[in-house]
Amino acid sequence: GGGGNDEGEDEEEDLSDNNGEKSKKRKKKHSIPPPKKGICSASGCTNQIARRGLCVKHGMQVVDSKITSFPLPPPRDGGTVYKKSECVEIAKQYKKGSSQRRLALEAMIYRGYAKNSLKSLYRLLLNDEKG
Repeated sequence: GGGGNDEGEDEEEDLSDNNGEKSKKRKKKHSIPPPKKGICSASGCTNQIARRGLCVKHGMQVVDSKITSFPLPPPRDGGTVYKKSECVEIAKQYKKGSSQRRLALEAMIYRGYAKNSLKSLYRLLLNDEKG
């Protein structure tokens, strides 16, 4: 068929466009530009916006009322932050793996009593259990 011949001609044209061996040796690095979403409106932040003009980091996190109202003793020694041992002692009052223990840890972080992440607080508890 005539269609087959047309396709063949197209292939020949493609080969003639890429003249010589140079084009075969040269590997083109396809640099795909990131999608232009916009930049976070928080001061000094250069992250891409996710919602409401803010990035994931600066987007307002909805904090559960259970966390905000969780009863916690004030830090010892009149300080503003718990010591690591204090965090462990308070969390150990609650059963391992319970939602109460998690709420206690999250409340510490929310109030600024613990400067650690939730993951590192759990790691402290794990190390304490090991001895």
